[in-house]
Amino acid sequence: MPDHLLRILLLLLAGNGSVLLCAQQATVDLPDPALEPQPKLIVLAGIAPQLSYDYFRTFFLAAERSWGPYRHAGLQFSQYLTNNNEYYDLISTAKLSYEVSIYSKFFMHGRLSGRRSNFYYGPQIRFGLRQLERYNYPNPPLNYQQHTTKFLFCLGAQYRLGHAILDWTLPIGAEISRLRQEGTVHPSTTRLCVIPSIALGFRL
Repeated sequence: MPDHLLRILLLLLAGNGSVLLCAQQATVDLPDPALEPQPKLIVLAGIAPQLSYDYFRTFFLAAERSWGPYRHAGLQFSQYLTNNNEYYDLISTAKLSYEVSIYSKFFMHGRLSGRRSNFYYGPQIRFGLRQLERYNYPNPPLNYQQHTTKFLFCLGAQYRLGHAILDWTLPIGAEISRLRQEGTVHPSTTRLCVIPSIALGFRL
């Protein structure tokens, strides 16, 4: 092989080796979330509209704890905010409407590398009480209670920026509700429920 061709080949091999070395170094330098110290407690506050047979808005507070690098478990309290639907169900301003839920988050990870992802999935169960006023013009509104139980499957993502947390999730599932009005209990109904939510918080 001529000397000039041999020199060109050696230069190309040396260049490819440098590129591979740089790529390998960049991969090594990327932090793995699973290797970071896990938070003892995460506190979140956010908003979550509930889309079912009607539109309701909620504000929620949540506290969750990590059980290893890939799983969190938490407790959440949600309060219904007043809505402006004049022709169906209004959230009463005089009585508290709320939900209490328990949930788990399972963070996805690489099957071979084991690196933890920001994306997660998990179940959620909610128990709630809505104090409602149904439009009954020209008579006064009808007051009644709506007890609810929700079985949800959640997809979401959680990002850590130092001690700050950004969390969004999309719970989808079934809502089982039962009306109570002046001592009368109506048959329960089951409806599809979607609750997109976004929250900010911090970790300890």
